[in-house]
Amino acid sequence: MFFGKNAAACLLTLAGLSAANPLPSDALNERDTTAATVSGLSIYAYGSDINGQPVFYSDGNAYIGSVAPPGAGDSFNITFSTTDPTSTNAVWSISANTTSENGTAPFPDNSLSFYIVPTNGSFEQAGFGSSNTTLPTGSVTEGFVLYGKQIAYKTSAGDLELQFWAGATNVTGVWGLYWNSDGAAIDGAFPVVLKTTAPPVLKVKA
Repeated sequence: MFFGKNAAACLLTLAGLSAANPLPSDALNERDTTAATVSGLSIYAYGSDINGQPVFYSDGNAYIGSVAPPGAGDSFNITFSTTDPTSTNAVWSISANTTSENGTAPFPDNSLSFYIVPTNGSFEQAGFGSSNTTLPTGSVTEGFVLYGKQIAYKTSAGDLELQFWAGATNVTGVWGLYWNSDGAAIDGAFPVVLKTTAPPVLKVKA
């Protein structure tokens, strides 16, 4: 779509899908996920102000939208892979949909994994790290499962949660992707659902 090193902007995806709200965790427990090895998954966010914008990488953090954050060094469109979308022991790694200026992959061999910070009372931006990265205190890289077409987090108690939120940035159409552990209202933020379903594209007849 748009990102390379120091990228600025791209065409916005035209979408006609209505916004969705997270389901409560008790409702999530009533449905089984389907086991299958998956790779090359693009993940899209849906919420009150977001109708299917992609999740992307920027300087180690997770963002939603179609424009690189201001002052960003490296921003890339990404896809996700996991060996088992129903296992809480499998990490969700990422691959860039482009190459760096020297022709190499920005993070080869699925070296970066998705993480959140689910500690009580936390509202922390999600991101990507490796075994050589110092992650934020309380962060986890495991526990993510595919619930139908949605990405959920399974707690150590066995509850499935959907507490992804979008936090405003100083650029219109770009949001930080956060995990809101308590689900409490946050100024400038709102809940989103992460899905593997791309928004429909509006086609204009000539």
